[in-house]
Amino acid sequence: ECLVESGFNVKFWPHNLWRDPQYTSRLQDMGVEVFYGRQYEDFELWLAECGRNIQFAFLARPQVAIEFIDLLRTRTKAKVLFYGVDIHHLRMREQQKVAGPGRSADDSDIKNMEKLEHAVWSKADVVYYPSDEETAYVKEKVSCGVRTLPLFGFRSFAPESEPDLSTRSDILFVAGFAHSPNEDAAIWFAKNVLPLIRAHGLDARLFLVGSN
Repeated sequence: ECLVESGFNVKFWPHNLWRDPQYTSRLQDMGVEVFYGRQYEDFELWLAECGRNIQFAFLARPQVAIEFIDLLRTRTKAKVLFYGVDIHHLRMREQQKVAGPGRSADDSDIKNMEKLEHAVWSKADVVYYPSDEETAYVKEKVSCGVRTLPLFGFRSFAPESEPDLSTRSDILFVAGFAHSPNEDAAIWFAKNVLPLIRAHGLDARLFLVGSN
């Protein structure tokens, strides 16, 4: 929305070229061209025809970015921007400490992810992460631009006066639970935090909402 309102001609290329039944039409309604279907399986061919018109390429997630970034570099003059969402290899190391052997990624998987993320960072013009701690870490590793950018932005929908928070009781956790950190967080909260809340006499209900 921000890019469209700023005058950009925005195109969205999903990694799996799937036409999402909910989101595709919403993107199209706001003026975003969405690519989907087998006719767009050859990204290099599309770039050969249209790449000269691309000024900026905004990539997300290292496993996705690595498949596109070299072609964008060789086939366009676009400024390449990368949004990491989180630093995967650091998160995998922390998960290994908590989960233990056999229940998390092994050392070789973590090392491979670290190499992948460093490769993407080195090819990008600007790298974004949602926290200052993450951007500080990346700045020590690469010479490109590194910026902190919040993960989500929403239009304000707050009422004119703030509601009385003491009247609220339920807890909502929205996530994709096939992603192991989200699953771990949900289990930890349900086992370790929710009992403490209820022990204080609060009849809170916990809603876990999302895929898987």
